[in-house]
Amino acid sequence: MKKNILLILMLIVVFLTSCTQTVDYTILDKEKVNSMSAVSTYIDELQSSNSGYKGYKIFDISDSNKVVVISSGESNKTLKIHNIENSSKDTAITIVQTDLPSKQKNSYVVIRLDEIIGAFYVFERVQYEGTDN
Repeated sequence: MKKNILLILMLIVVFLTSCTQTVDYTILDKEKVNSMSAVSTYIDELQSSNSGYKGYKIFDISDSNKVVVISSGESNKTLKIHNIENSSKDTAITIVQTDLPSKQKNSYVVIRLDEIIGAFYVFERVQYEGTDN
């Protein structure tokens, strides 16, 4: 009986891990971004006329490769990628804002993805602090 339960639990774990998969991605540096005129122009807008914009924009750079620019709308935070996952229905990016000051008026991160599957989401991972009360 215990072996059957253990086997079922192992099968469930294998099934759940196969439903989502991490994605190959690259965080692009400024030099690489400057070689892509549309992306570079958009980032310039985020730093000047649209410095309060919080969101993302997707650029097609080849048949399947995409570039995503995610901006925070703030200069006092730095964005970091926490996780990127694909499922059979969607692609989700989870970001974290750190308290490290940014050199940009509107902090941003630029990511190259091999592909975006289905719907696309960007989530912010927020940590809550507990109290002893």
